[in-house]
Amino acid sequence: MIDTDRIFRYILSKHRLILLSIIILTIPMTYFFSRQTYENNLDIYFEKDDPDLLAYKKFQVQYGNDEMIFIVFKKENIFTIKNVALVRELSASLRELKGVQRVFSIADVEEALAENDTIRFRKMIPEGDNALDAKTLENVKHRMLGNRAIVNSLISQDGTTTTIAAELKGMPLNKKKDVLTKIRETAELVNAGRADLRFAGTAFIETRMNDLSQRDFWIFTPVTLAMIFVVMLVLVRNIKLTILCQVNMLITVFWSIGLFVMCGESFNLITDIMGATLLAIAVEDSVHILSEYNDEFSLFNDPELTIANTLRRVWFPCLFTSLTNAVGFVTFSGGKIRPTRILGIYTAIGVVIAYILSFVLIPALLSRYGKKIKIKVPPRHEPDDDHRSHDRFLSLIIRFFEFGADHYRMVNLILVVITAFSIIGISRIKFETNMMNYLPENESIKGDVEFVEKNLGGTVPFVMLISAKSDADNFTKPKSLRMLDEVQKHLMEVVPQFTTCVSIVDYIKEIHRAFNNGDEGFYAVPENTSDISDYYELGEEDVLTRLISEDRNETRISFQSKWDTNETAQRMHTKIESYMMKKLGDQYTYKITGLSAMYVGMEINLKESQIMSFIPAFLMISVMMFFICRTLPLTIISLIPNLFPIYVSLGLMGWFGIPLDVATIMIANVVIGIAVDDTIHIMVWFRRHIAAGMDYRSAITRTFRDCGKSITITSIVLFLGFMVLSLGSLTPTRVFGVLTALSMLLAIIGEIFTSSLIMQFKPRVPTKKGWFDNLLEYR
Repeated sequence: MIDTDRIFRYILSKHRLILLSIIILTIPMTYFFSRQTYENNLDIYFEKDDPDLLAYKKFQVQYGNDEMIFIVFKKENIFTIKNVALVRELSASLRELKGVQRVFSIADVEEALAENDTIRFRKMIPEGDNALDAKTLENVKHRMLGNRAIVNSLISQDGTTTTIAAELKGMPLNKKKDVLTKIRETAELVNAGRADLRFAGTAFIETRMNDLSQRDFWIFTPVTLAMIFVVMLVLVRNIKLTILCQVNMLITVFWSIGLFVMCGESFNLITDIMGATLLAIAVEDSVHILSEYNDEFSLFNDPELTIANTLRRVWFPCLFTSLTNAVGFVTFSGGKIRPTRILGIYTAIGVVIAYILSFVLIPALLSRYGKKIKIKVPPRHEPDDDHRSHDRFLSLIIRFFEFGADHYRMVNLILVVITAFSIIGISRIKFETNMMNYLPENESIKGDVEFVEKNLGGTVPFVMLISAKSDADNFTKPKSLRMLDEVQKHLMEVVPQFTTCVSIVDYIKEIHRAFNNGDEGFYAVPENTSDISDYYELGEEDVLTRLISEDRNETRISFQSKWDTNETAQRMHTKIESYMMKKLGDQYTYKITGLSAMYVGMEINLKESQIMSFIPAFLMISVMMFFICRTLPLTIISLIPNLFPIYVSLGLMGWFGIPLDVATIMIANVVIGIAVDDTIHIMVWFRRHIAAGMDYRSAITRTFRDCGKSITITSIVLFLGFMVLSLGSLTPTRVFGVLTALSMLLAIIGEIFTSSLIMQFKPRVPTKKGWFDNLLEYR
């Protein structure tokens, strides 16, 4: 048996030593808390040995980084001396910057020219300002707009929009941010107001989301603390107890986040919610302790006796609520996505820290300063009168739950109707993730990307690698190049998101045309292998290394795609895979890679992780509830109100067209661990009153008299705590906050079904103590 009395007596008697120890430990944790870093790059959503990630890294090493940024502007006619000069200046300035691998623009476009038995590559726009005039540029415009390789990639079809595209070197996100800032500053300086520059590319979106995540964290934590302070002050009506709660919350968050940072972890789109979530959950223990202390003070009129009795009454249910909260998050650790695993592990640790601090720090503070805290004690009307009966707020709560007991048939019918309504809604839910839609509407980068996609083309790279299984079928053979040509033409026709593509076949066709006096009829795959091999020999090494392997057995097709949902991308991948399996036969293999494929892989991993982690979470919580309830029927009744907020929230998402995405898919796992807290308190008190000889109806009333106020307060705090996330900059964070907050309200409302179901079925409630009851004796 755990001698909790002895533990609590030690805490109260050694309160000075305990407070000093906590202060000493808080100093380094506060330092680490202040050293937070943020990392939102794509790599964090994959294991280091993930096959897709390894394939992507290998592709980057062999063919170069596919991450591009675009500086775009629009004029009535790009092909003027002033506009071409601006393109040249911007291109030259970007080449000078560290972190930029290559730069592409219309100023760099070359055309192949045959000279005797060789090929010379000449820039389509003549070098030197003196070489340019209106007539020359009109000729250049005509030739460029006829060049399939650059239309809709470097120049729009109507010749009014152009881009300076820069390939970035591989680098960490913090360095990438510095490079992108320098690119913006340099481009605007060179531009000097001559054009309205637009900036696009996945790197800009990635770094902007990182900045917004960082900003959100420093909003969420103080706002949540302020909200907790106000709610506690209103409900407890004691400024000193409220300050005491605030101190406990501050130290909890310093320790939890400090440990997170100390272990080398960084915040991202997923873990960004940890601070506010932890505060909202951690305050539960403080609420139960201080609410009970406030109510019990009239019985003892002595701080130490009151806190000792309070701890005896609430430590067991608070322990189990903390354990179920921790279990709900720990199950994240079994997923494929590292950020969700980290969120689960460290939030669970934070919940345990919150429990320990609540039952160590708060008693120590009350023991040290309790006599200075004045508790208003309502007058007793009878010698055995419980002053809580005069609490209007509590009376309202009791009447609400008594309604469920008195009208249980009607209430249970309402439960059936709501459940059916929710199931229909759940069937309408869609999975939909679009990183662009995560950004606020007023974000300039979002408007810039939309401008580029409307006036020029896509900015998301989609890469396909095709490999020949033998040298007999490699890409020196006409049949292989023709197959490649057919593949890219077909995909450009059937995939509406693709705006442009390029491969080695385009380069070979261009050289072949040049060798035949520029005749458009020869813009085709050569008929014999020797010509193709010669063209490889004559081609520019820098171009070839980015398009085809040295042994000519592997090549790439690079598409530029418009932003769309990951679900659309998955359907696109499925369509492409079906076509490629038929097209390639036994001679070739293919691999889809690039940023687009990585985003799809990220979402698939996340979905699987969250769906699979909910099952063990539910099973573990069910087992824990069985230990509380001790009978299967009572356990089942206790679980129904905890599933209620989950399926109602999901049902509402379906009815209102709110999609499941990287954030909202976590709601079920988070809610199941938190919603069960109220039921634990209810079942613990209900069993105690049944064991004391009360009938079902009387036990229900007495149960909600004992714990109804505290569970309602915690639900209100949780609701407001998660609503704080609605202040976030990123859409998934806001939606997650609102829906989880709604679930917290539904959780407390759903407890009315606990009383109605108990009255309907009157399950057997064990009164004889088992080993588990004796182990955790309420004394």
